[in-house]
Amino acid sequence: MEAFKTKVTRILAVLAAFFITLNLPEHGEFTQSIYNALAVAVLIFGFWVTEALPIPVTSLLPLFLLPFFGITDINQTAANYGNKIIFLFLSGFILALAISKWGLNKRIALNILKLTGTSMSGIIFGFMLATAFLSMWISNTATTVMMLPIALSVLVVLKTQNKDFDLFAKILLISLAYAASIGGIATIIGTPPNAILVSYLDSTLDYEFHFVTWFKLFAPLSIILLIIIWAYLTFFCLKNIDLNTKKERSFIQTEINKLGKMSFEEKSVLIVFLLIAFSWIFKAYFPFEISDVSIGIVGVSLLFIIPAKNKKFLLNWEDTKELSWGTLILFGGGLALAKGLESSGVIMILGEYIQALSQGSLLIALIISIFFAIFLTEFMSNLALTAIFIPILAVISINYTGSPFSLTLPATIAASCAFMLPMSTPPNAIVFSSGHIQIKDMVKAGFVANLLAFATILAYSKIFVS
Repeated sequence: MEAFKTKVTRILAVLAAFFITLNLPEHGEFTQSIYNALAVAVLIFGFWVTEALPIPVTSLLPLFLLPFFGITDINQTAANYGNKIIFLFLSGFILALAISKWGLNKRIALNILKLTGTSMSGIIFGFMLATAFLSMWISNTATTVMMLPIALSVLVVLKTQNKDFDLFAKILLISLAYAASIGGIATIIGTPPNAILVSYLDSTLDYEFHFVTWFKLFAPLSIILLIIIWAYLTFFCLKNIDLNTKKERSFIQTEINKLGKMSFEEKSVLIVFLLIAFSWIFKAYFPFEISDVSIGIVGVSLLFIIPAKNKKFLLNWEDTKELSWGTLILFGGGLALAKGLESSGVIMILGEYIQALSQGSLLIALIISIFFAIFLTEFMSNLALTAIFIPILAVISINYTGSPFSLTLPATIAASCAFMLPMSTPPNAIVFSSGHIQIKDMVKAGFVANLLAFATILAYSKIFVS
Protein backbone atom coordinates (compact mmCIF):
# COMPACT_ATOMS: atom_id res chain seq x y z
CA MET A 1 0.00 0.00 0.00
CA GLU A 2 2.87 2.34 0.82
CA ALA A 3 4.46 1.64 -2.57
CA PHE A 4 1.14 2.42 -4.28
CA LYS A 5 0.84 5.75 -2.44
CA THR A 6 4.42 6.64 -3.40
CA LYS A 7 3.75 5.83 -7.04
CA VAL A 8 0.54 7.90 -7.10
CA THR A 9 2.32 10.83 -5.43
CA ARG A 10 5.07 10.75 -8.03
CA ILE A 11 2.59 10.56 -10.90
CA LEU A 12 0.61 13.52 -9.53
CA ALA A 13 3.78 15.56 -8.99
CA VAL A 14 4.94 14.97 -12.57
CA LEU A 15 1.47 15.75 -13.95
CA ALA A 16 1.38 18.97 -11.91
CA ALA A 17 4.74 20.05 -13.39
CA PHE A 18 3.41 19.14 -16.85
CA PHE A 19 0.27 21.29 -16.55
CA ILE A 20 2.16 24.21 -14.97
CA THR A 21 4.63 24.22 -17.89
CA LEU A 22 1.77 23.95 -20.36
CA ASN A 23 0.10 27.06 -18.95
CA LEU A 24 3.06 29.39 -18.51
CA PRO A 25 2.51 32.89 -19.95
CA GLU A 26 4.02 33.56 -23.38
CA HIS A 27 6.85 36.04 -23.69
CA GLY A 28 9.43 36.64 -26.41
CA GLU A 29 10.60 33.46 -28.09
CA PHE A 30 8.74 31.33 -25.54
CA THR A 31 5.54 30.79 -27.52
CA GLN A 32 2.80 28.29 -26.73
CA SER A 33 4.31 25.78 -29.15
CA ILE A 34 7.60 26.01 -27.24
CA TYR A 35 5.77 25.47 -23.94
CA ASN A 36 3.94 22.49 -25.44
CA ALA A 37 7.23 20.83 -26.34
CA LEU A 38 8.76 21.71 -22.96
CA ALA A 39 5.71 20.30 -21.16
CA VAL A 40 6.03 17.02 -23.05
CA ALA A 41 9.72 16.91 -22.12
CA VAL A 42 8.92 17.64 -18.46
CA LEU A 43 6.33 14.85 -18.40
CA ILE A 44 8.54 12.21 -20.01
CA PHE A 45 11.68 13.37 -18.21
CA GLY A 46 9.77 13.36 -14.89
CA PHE A 47 8.49 9.83 -15.38
CA TRP A 48 11.96 8.65 -16.40
CA VAL A 49 13.61 10.15 -13.31
CA THR A 50 10.94 9.12 -10.78
CA GLU A 51 10.14 5.80 -12.51
CA ALA A 52 6.52 6.45 -11.53
CA LEU A 53 5.71 4.44 -14.66
CA PRO A 54 7.89 1.63 -16.02
CA ILE A 55 10.61 3.26 -18.14
CA PRO A 56 9.61 1.42 -21.37
CA VAL A 57 5.99 2.55 -20.90
CA THR A 58 7.13 6.15 -20.47
CA SER A 59 9.26 5.75 -23.59
CA LEU A 60 6.14 4.97 -25.64
CA LEU A 61 4.39 8.21 -24.62
CA PRO A 62 6.01 10.29 -27.43
CA LEU A 63 3.93 8.26 -29.90
CA PHE A 64 0.83 9.94 -28.42
CA LEU A 65 2.07 13.25 -27.01
CA LEU A 66 4.18 14.58 -29.90
CA PRO A 67 1.46 14.17 -32.57
CA PHE A 68 -1.26 15.33 -30.12
CA PHE A 69 0.48 18.66 -29.57
CA GLY A 70 1.42 18.99 -33.24
CA ILE A 71 5.16 18.82 -32.54
CA THR A 72 5.86 15.98 -35.00
CA ASP A 73 3.41 13.80 -36.90
CA ILE A 74 2.92 10.13 -36.09
CA ASN A 75 5.03 8.89 -39.01
CA GLN A 76 7.98 11.06 -38.00
CA THR A 77 7.61 10.00 -34.37
CA ALA A 78 7.25 6.28 -35.04
CA ALA A 79 10.25 6.24 -37.38
CA ASN A 80 12.55 6.86 -34.42
CA TYR A 81 11.61 3.48 -32.91
CA GLY A 82 12.98 1.77 -36.02
CA ASN A 83 16.29 3.60 -36.14
CA LYS A 84 19.04 1.37 -37.52
CA ILE A 85 21.22 1.80 -34.42
CA ILE A 86 18.48 0.12 -32.39
CA PHE A 87 19.01 -2.96 -34.54
CA LEU A 88 22.76 -2.76 -34.01
CA PHE A 89 22.10 -2.82 -30.27
CA LEU A 90 19.64 -5.69 -30.77
CA SER A 91 22.38 -7.72 -32.45
CA GLY A 92 24.65 -6.96 -29.49
CA PHE A 93 21.97 -8.09 -27.06
CA ILE A 94 21.47 -11.37 -28.92
CA LEU A 95 25.22 -12.03 -29.10
CA ALA A 96 25.51 -11.35 -25.37
CA LEU A 97 22.63 -13.73 -24.74
CA ALA A 98 24.45 -16.57 -26.51
CA ILE A 99 27.73 -15.83 -24.73
CA SER A 100 25.95 -15.96 -21.36
CA LYS A 101 23.76 -18.98 -22.19
CA TRP A 102 26.74 -21.26 -22.87
CA GLY A 103 28.99 -19.89 -20.10
CA LEU A 104 31.63 -18.40 -22.39
CA ASN A 105 31.62 -15.18 -20.36
CA LYS A 106 32.53 -17.02 -17.15
CA ARG A 107 35.36 -18.90 -18.88
CA ILE A 108 36.79 -15.66 -20.27
CA ALA A 109 36.54 -13.93 -16.89
CA LEU A 110 38.16 -16.75 -14.91
CA ASN A 111 41.06 -17.09 -17.33
CA ILE A 112 41.76 -13.37 -17.19
CA LEU A 113 41.74 -13.57 -13.39
CA LYS A 114 44.15 -16.50 -13.53
CA LEU A 115 46.68 -14.36 -15.39
CA THR A 116 46.66 -11.33 -13.11
CA GLY A 117 48.39 -12.63 -9.99
CA THR A 118 47.46 -13.17 -6.36
CA SER A 119 48.33 -9.80 -4.83
CA MET A 120 45.43 -7.58 -3.77
CA SER A 121 46.20 -5.13 -6.56
CA GLY A 122 46.47 -8.04 -9.00
CA ILE A 123 43.12 -9.49 -7.94
CA ILE A 124 41.40 -6.14 -8.31
CA PHE A 125 43.08 -5.50 -11.68
CA GLY A 126 42.04 -8.96 -12.87
CA PHE A 127 38.42 -8.40 -11.93
CA MET A 128 38.43 -4.93 -13.48
CA LEU A 129 40.06 -6.15 -16.70
CA ALA A 130 37.66 -9.09 -17.07
CA THR A 131 34.63 -6.94 -16.28
CA ALA A 132 35.66 -4.12 -18.62
CA PHE A 133 36.37 -6.50 -21.50
CA LEU A 134 33.03 -8.26 -21.17
CA SER A 135 31.23 -4.93 -20.80
CA MET A 136 32.45 -3.92 -24.26
CA TRP A 137 30.20 -6.58 -25.76
CA ILE A 138 27.63 -7.40 -23.07
CA SER A 139 25.50 -4.87 -21.20
CA ASN A 140 27.19 -3.50 -18.10
CA THR A 141 24.22 -4.77 -16.09
CA ALA A 142 24.57 -8.37 -17.31
CA THR A 143 28.35 -8.22 -16.90
CA THR A 144 28.09 -7.09 -13.28
CA VAL A 145 25.44 -9.70 -12.50
CA MET A 146 27.78 -12.38 -13.86
CA MET A 147 30.95 -11.12 -12.15
CA LEU A 148 29.45 -10.40 -8.72
CA PRO A 149 29.02 -14.09 -7.67
CA ILE A 150 32.62 -14.81 -8.73
CA ALA A 151 33.88 -11.88 -6.64
CA LEU A 152 31.78 -12.91 -3.65
CA SER A 153 33.14 -16.47 -3.92
CA VAL A 154 36.70 -15.13 -3.89
CA LEU A 155 35.86 -13.07 -0.80
CA VAL A 156 34.52 -16.19 0.95
CA VAL A 157 37.86 -17.94 0.27
CA LEU A 158 39.88 -14.98 1.54
CA LYS A 159 37.61 -14.05 4.44
CA THR A 160 39.25 -13.11 7.73
CA GLN A 161 37.77 -11.28 10.69
CA ASN A 162 39.52 -7.93 10.47
CA LYS A 163 39.04 -4.43 9.13
CA ASP A 164 41.59 -4.98 6.36
CA PHE A 165 39.38 -7.66 4.81
CA ASP A 166 36.28 -5.50 5.09
CA LEU A 167 38.02 -2.65 3.25
CA PHE A 168 39.35 -5.01 0.58
CA ALA A 169 35.87 -6.47 0.05
CA LYS A 170 34.37 -3.00 -0.42
CA ILE A 171 37.05 -1.89 -2.88
CA LEU A 172 36.85 -5.14 -4.88
CA LEU A 173 33.09 -4.86 -5.31
CA ILE A 174 33.22 -1.14 -6.09
CA SER A 175 35.89 -1.86 -8.70
CA LEU A 176 33.46 -4.21 -10.49
CA ALA A 177 30.86 -1.47 -10.88
CA TYR A 178 33.41 1.07 -12.08
CA ALA A 179 34.98 -1.34 -14.59
CA ALA A 180 31.58 -2.34 -16.02
CA SER A 181 30.82 1.33 -16.76
CA ILE A 182 34.30 2.11 -18.08
CA GLY A 183 34.41 -0.92 -20.38
CA GLY A 184 31.18 0.10 -22.08
CA ILE A 185 32.82 3.32 -23.27
CA ALA A 186 34.97 1.45 -25.80
CA THR A 187 32.28 0.27 -28.24
CA ILE A 188 29.05 1.60 -29.71
CA ILE A 189 27.12 -1.34 -28.25
CA GLY A 190 28.86 -1.13 -24.87
CA THR A 191 26.38 1.20 -23.18
CA PRO A 192 23.07 2.87 -24.17
CA PRO A 193 24.31 6.53 -24.24
CA ASN A 194 26.76 5.61 -27.02
CA ALA A 195 23.90 4.30 -29.14
CA ILE A 196 21.79 7.40 -28.43
CA LEU A 197 24.54 9.68 -29.72
CA VAL A 198 25.27 7.56 -32.79
CA SER A 199 21.55 7.38 -33.58
CA TYR A 200 21.15 11.14 -33.23
CA LEU A 201 24.13 11.89 -35.48
CA ASP A 202 22.81 9.50 -38.11
CA SER A 203 19.16 10.60 -38.07
CA THR A 204 19.74 14.35 -37.69
CA LEU A 205 23.09 15.05 -39.36
CA ASP A 206 23.28 12.02 -41.68
CA TYR A 207 26.63 10.98 -40.19
CA GLU A 208 27.29 7.27 -39.76
CA PHE A 209 29.66 6.48 -36.90
CA HIS A 210 31.29 3.17 -37.82
CA PHE A 211 31.98 0.58 -35.14
CA VAL A 212 35.73 0.58 -35.81
CA THR A 213 35.90 4.41 -35.79
CA TRP A 214 34.34 4.55 -32.33
CA PHE A 215 36.57 1.73 -31.06
CA LYS A 216 39.77 3.38 -32.32
CA LEU A 217 38.76 6.68 -30.74
CA PHE A 218 37.54 5.51 -27.34
CA ALA A 219 39.15 2.13 -26.57
CA PRO A 220 42.37 3.97 -25.58
CA LEU A 221 40.37 6.27 -23.28
CA SER A 222 38.67 3.25 -21.73
CA ILE A 223 42.07 1.66 -21.04
CA ILE A 224 43.55 4.88 -19.64
CA LEU A 225 40.55 5.46 -17.39
CA LEU A 226 40.57 1.84 -16.22
CA ILE A 227 44.25 2.09 -15.22
CA ILE A 228 43.75 5.44 -13.45
CA ILE A 229 40.75 4.21 -11.46
CA TRP A 230 42.54 0.92 -10.64
CA ALA A 231 45.58 2.84 -9.37
CA TYR A 232 43.34 5.12 -7.30
CA LEU A 233 41.44 2.20 -5.73
CA THR A 234 44.49 0.08 -4.98
CA PHE A 235 47.14 2.62 -3.97
CA PHE A 236 44.99 5.25 -2.27
CA CYS A 237 41.85 3.50 -1.04
CA LEU A 238 43.51 0.23 0.07
CA LYS A 239 46.56 2.09 1.43
CA ASN A 240 48.98 -0.25 3.22
CA ILE A 241 46.74 -3.18 4.17
CA ASP A 242 47.98 -6.71 3.65
CA LEU A 243 46.00 -9.93 3.21
CA ASN A 244 47.05 -13.46 2.42
CA THR A 245 45.61 -13.84 -1.07
CA LYS A 246 47.41 -17.01 -2.19
CA LYS A 247 44.22 -19.03 -1.70
CA GLU A 248 42.59 -16.99 -4.46
CA ARG A 249 44.66 -18.63 -7.22
CA SER A 250 43.63 -22.15 -6.16
CA PHE A 251 39.99 -21.03 -6.05
CA ILE A 252 40.17 -19.62 -9.59
CA GLN A 253 41.87 -22.78 -10.88
CA THR A 254 39.21 -24.93 -9.17
CA GLU A 255 36.46 -22.93 -10.87
CA ILE A 256 38.20 -23.28 -14.26
CA ASN A 257 38.53 -27.03 -13.70
CA LYS A 258 34.80 -27.25 -12.98
CA LEU A 259 34.09 -25.79 -16.41
CA GLY A 260 36.05 -28.59 -18.07
CA LYS A 261 37.02 -28.39 -21.73
CA MET A 262 35.30 -25.92 -24.00
CA SER A 263 32.08 -27.42 -25.30
CA PHE A 264 31.11 -27.47 -28.96
CA GLU A 265 28.55 -24.78 -28.20
CA GLU A 266 31.10 -22.50 -26.52
CA LYS A 267 33.49 -22.88 -29.45
CA SER A 268 30.70 -22.14 -31.92
CA VAL A 269 29.59 -19.00 -30.08
CA LEU A 270 33.22 -17.86 -29.83
CA ILE A 271 33.68 -18.31 -33.60
CA VAL A 272 30.51 -16.30 -34.33
CA PHE A 273 31.65 -13.60 -31.87
CA LEU A 274 35.09 -13.37 -33.51
CA LEU A 275 33.55 -13.36 -36.99
CA ILE A 276 31.27 -10.43 -36.11
CA ALA A 277 34.06 -8.50 -34.37
CA PHE A 278 36.45 -9.13 -37.29
CA SER A 279 33.85 -7.94 -39.80
CA TRP A 280 33.10 -4.78 -37.81
CA ILE A 281 36.79 -3.93 -37.62
CA PHE A 282 37.88 -4.80 -41.17
CA LYS A 283 34.75 -4.14 -43.23
CA ALA A 284 36.51 -1.26 -45.02
CA TYR A 285 38.67 -3.86 -46.79
CA PHE A 286 35.72 -5.95 -48.01
CA PRO A 287 35.10 -5.94 -51.80
CA PHE A 288 31.52 -4.81 -51.16
CA GLU A 289 29.77 -2.27 -48.92
CA ILE A 290 28.05 -3.49 -45.77
CA SER A 291 26.89 -1.63 -42.66
CA ASP A 292 27.64 -2.47 -39.03
CA VAL A 293 23.95 -3.20 -38.54
CA SER A 294 23.87 -5.72 -41.41
CA ILE A 295 27.00 -7.43 -40.09
CA GLY A 296 25.48 -7.69 -36.61
CA ILE A 297 22.11 -9.02 -37.75
CA VAL A 298 23.57 -11.55 -40.21
CA GLY A 299 26.13 -12.66 -37.62
CA VAL A 300 23.66 -13.29 -34.80
CA SER A 301 21.30 -15.01 -37.24
CA LEU A 302 23.92 -17.77 -37.41
CA LEU A 303 23.25 -18.46 -33.74
CA PHE A 304 19.73 -19.60 -34.68
CA ILE A 305 21.08 -21.82 -37.49
CA ILE A 306 24.10 -23.57 -35.96
CA PRO A 307 22.92 -26.70 -34.13
CA ALA A 308 23.74 -27.51 -30.53
CA LYS A 309 24.36 -31.05 -29.35
CA ASN A 310 20.90 -31.28 -27.84
CA LYS A 311 19.55 -31.23 -31.42
CA LYS A 312 18.29 -27.69 -31.01
CA PHE A 313 20.34 -24.60 -31.87
CA LEU A 314 22.81 -22.28 -30.15
CA LEU A 315 19.86 -19.95 -29.63
CA ASN A 316 16.16 -20.60 -29.95
CA TRP A 317 13.60 -17.84 -30.23
CA GLU A 318 12.33 -18.68 -26.75
CA ASP A 319 15.72 -17.51 -25.43
CA THR A 320 15.00 -13.96 -26.59
CA LYS A 321 12.48 -13.57 -23.78
CA GLU A 322 15.55 -12.70 -21.72
CA LEU A 323 16.44 -9.76 -23.99
CA SER A 324 16.08 -6.22 -22.69
CA TRP A 325 13.31 -5.25 -25.11
CA GLY A 326 12.40 -2.34 -22.84
CA THR A 327 15.83 -0.81 -23.43
CA LEU A 328 15.26 -0.84 -27.19
CA ILE A 329 11.95 0.96 -26.68
CA LEU A 330 13.78 3.43 -24.45
CA PHE A 331 16.19 4.19 -27.31
CA GLY A 332 13.26 4.93 -29.62
CA GLY A 333 11.51 7.13 -27.05
CA GLY A 334 14.68 9.11 -26.38
CA LEU A 335 15.26 9.70 -30.09
CA ALA A 336 11.62 10.69 -30.64
CA LEU A 337 11.74 13.20 -27.79
CA ALA A 338 15.05 14.66 -28.98
CA LYS A 339 13.63 15.05 -32.50
CA GLY A 340 10.50 16.73 -31.12
CA LEU A 341 12.51 19.19 -29.02
CA GLU A 342 14.67 19.99 -32.01
CA SER A 343 11.83 20.54 -34.49
CA SER A 344 9.93 22.72 -32.01
CA GLY A 345 12.89 25.05 -31.49
CA VAL A 346 13.46 24.19 -27.82
CA ILE A 347 16.93 22.78 -28.49
CA MET A 348 18.01 25.97 -30.20
CA ILE A 349 16.80 28.17 -27.32
CA LEU A 350 18.47 26.01 -24.64
CA GLY A 351 21.63 25.95 -26.72
CA GLU A 352 21.68 29.75 -26.81
CA TYR A 353 21.36 29.92 -23.01
CA ILE A 354 24.16 27.43 -22.38
CA GLN A 355 26.28 29.15 -25.01
CA ALA A 356 25.80 32.44 -23.17
CA LEU A 357 26.79 30.74 -19.91
CA SER A 358 30.03 29.52 -21.50
CA GLN A 359 30.85 33.12 -22.55
CA GLY A 360 31.91 32.19 -26.06
CA SER A 361 34.60 29.76 -24.87
CA LEU A 362 34.62 26.21 -26.22
CA LEU A 363 36.77 25.12 -23.25
CA ILE A 364 34.24 26.46 -20.72
CA ALA A 365 31.41 24.80 -22.67
CA LEU A 366 33.39 21.53 -22.65
CA ILE A 367 34.00 21.76 -18.89
CA ILE A 368 30.32 22.49 -18.22
CA SER A 369 29.07 19.65 -20.44
CA ILE A 370 31.41 17.00 -18.98
CA PHE A 371 30.78 18.12 -15.41
CA PHE A 372 27.00 18.13 -15.80
CA ALA A 373 27.01 14.80 -17.65
CA ILE A 374 28.89 13.10 -14.80
CA PHE A 375 27.14 14.62 -11.81
CA LEU A 376 23.58 14.75 -13.19
CA THR A 377 23.87 11.05 -14.03
CA GLU A 378 24.28 10.44 -10.31
CA PHE A 379 20.58 11.22 -9.94
CA MET A 380 19.05 10.11 -13.23
CA SER A 381 19.37 7.58 -16.04
CA ASN A 382 22.38 8.28 -18.26
CA LEU A 383 20.27 7.29 -21.23
CA ALA A 384 17.56 9.83 -20.37
CA LEU A 385 20.24 12.47 -19.80
CA THR A 386 21.93 11.92 -23.15
CA ALA A 387 18.61 11.78 -25.01
CA ILE A 388 17.87 15.35 -23.88
CA PHE A 389 21.38 16.75 -23.47
CA ILE A 390 23.03 15.62 -26.74
CA PRO A 391 20.86 17.62 -29.20
CA ILE A 392 21.53 20.79 -27.16
CA LEU A 393 25.28 20.21 -27.11
CA ALA A 394 25.30 19.39 -30.83
CA VAL A 395 23.86 22.84 -31.61
CA ILE A 396 26.40 24.60 -29.37
CA SER A 397 29.26 22.53 -30.76
CA ILE A 398 28.29 23.34 -34.36
CA ASN A 399 28.04 27.03 -33.50
CA TYR A 400 31.54 27.03 -32.02
CA THR A 401 33.44 24.69 -34.34
CA GLY A 402 31.17 23.76 -37.25
CA SER A 403 31.29 20.17 -35.96
CA PRO A 404 28.86 18.40 -33.61
CA PHE A 405 31.56 16.20 -32.06
CA SER A 406 33.51 18.61 -29.84
CA LEU A 407 30.94 18.58 -27.03
CA THR A 408 28.65 15.62 -27.73
CA LEU A 409 31.33 12.92 -27.69
CA PRO A 410 32.93 13.94 -24.36
CA ALA A 411 29.52 14.40 -22.69
CA THR A 412 28.32 10.99 -23.89
CA ILE A 413 31.41 9.30 -22.49
CA ALA A 414 31.09 11.27 -19.24
CA ALA A 415 27.50 10.06 -18.79
CA SER A 416 28.90 6.55 -18.21
CA CYS A 417 31.18 7.72 -15.39
CA ALA A 418 28.87 8.35 -12.44
CA PHE A 419 30.47 6.44 -9.57
CA MET A 420 29.06 7.93 -6.36
CA LEU A 421 25.57 6.58 -5.68
CA PRO A 422 23.81 3.20 -5.92
CA MET A 423 21.07 4.63 -8.13
CA SER A 424 23.52 6.23 -10.58
CA THR A 425 24.05 3.14 -12.74
CA PRO A 426 22.83 -0.47 -12.71
CA PRO A 427 26.36 -1.78 -11.88
CA ASN A 428 26.47 0.50 -8.82
CA ALA A 429 23.07 -0.76 -7.68
CA ILE A 430 24.03 -4.41 -8.21
CA VAL A 431 27.24 -4.30 -6.13
CA PHE A 432 25.46 -2.23 -3.47
CA SER A 433 22.89 -5.03 -3.17
CA SER A 434 25.66 -7.41 -2.04
CA GLY A 435 25.40 -5.98 1.50
CA HIS A 436 29.16 -5.40 1.76
CA ILE A 437 28.93 -1.70 0.89
CA GLN A 438 27.20 1.26 2.49
CA ILE A 439 26.17 4.42 0.63
CA LYS A 440 28.82 6.42 2.50
CA ASP A 441 31.46 4.02 1.12
CA MET A 442 30.29 4.60 -2.44
CA VAL A 443 30.12 8.38 -1.99
CA LYS A 444 33.57 8.54 -0.42
CA ALA A 445 35.26 6.49 -3.14
CA GLY A 446 33.02 7.71 -5.95
CA PHE A 447 33.46 11.46 -5.50
CA VAL A 448 37.20 11.25 -6.16
CA ALA A 449 36.60 8.74 -8.97
CA ASN A 450 34.17 11.21 -10.56
CA LEU A 451 36.77 13.97 -10.42
CA LEU A 452 39.42 11.68 -11.91
CA ALA A 453 37.03 10.72 -14.71
CA PHE A 454 36.20 14.41 -15.28
CA ALA A 455 39.88 15.38 -15.57
CA THR A 456 40.76 12.38 -17.75
CA ILE A 457 37.87 12.88 -20.19
CA LEU A 458 38.53 16.62 -20.38
CA ALA A 459 42.22 16.14 -21.13
CA TYR A 460 41.60 13.31 -23.61
CA SER A 461 38.90 15.32 -25.40
CA LYS A 462 41.14 18.37 -25.77
CA ILE A 463 43.94 16.25 -27.24
CA PHE A 464 42.12 13.65 -29.39
CA VAL A 465 38.50 14.67 -30.06
CA SER A 466 38.05 17.15 -32.89
